Amino acid sequence: MKTLYVLRHSKAGQTNKSILDDHERPLTEKGIRLCKLIAEDLKRIKAKPDVVFSSTAKRCIETYEGLKPFHSLNCPLETSSQLYLADAMEIIKQLRKLNNDYDSVLLIGHNPGLHEFCLQIMARKSEKKLQKELKNQFSPPTLVEYEFDIKSWKDAAFDGGLLTHYFRASEGKAAD
Repeated sequence: MKTLYVLRHSKAGQTNKSILDDHERPLTEKGIRLCKLIAEDLKRIKAKPDVVFSSTAKRCIETYEGLKPFHSLNCPLETSSQLYLADAMEIIKQLRKLNNDYDSVLLIGHNPGLHEFCLQIMARKSEKKLQKELKNQFSPPTLVEYEFDIKSWKDAAFDGGLLTHYFRASEGKAAD
């Protein structure tokens, strides 16, 4: 059994004259505050990832850093430039390369490919309410959890992950 937590990075600023490179866009103050809600939700569902696997984009790394004060992520951070603006096919290719010693992975990335990936790996037998929530809303930051009945990440497949958790952080909304 493998568990995959997928997190769309927290709220980032818009590209402006001082930050012309999309890759370097930082989180906003609101985005930094929302990291606490994601961390609280990770604690609530007892998530203990073996590794955090992230895009190299500044907003993804800052999301990871924003979680750490509120959730003891006692695991390594691995980054991949291949996850930056990756489509669903690229994301699953990267997932399949993960070390099989990792039974639980927190993947941090961004749209448009991340939402597409989440919809495609979701098993049709997943709870309908969770499927609907995921289809309708994947704004930053959103956290979803999948369980895969596999022994190796190489066997991760589209329609193979049972969607077991959905949480979209927003101000004024605490983790249950």
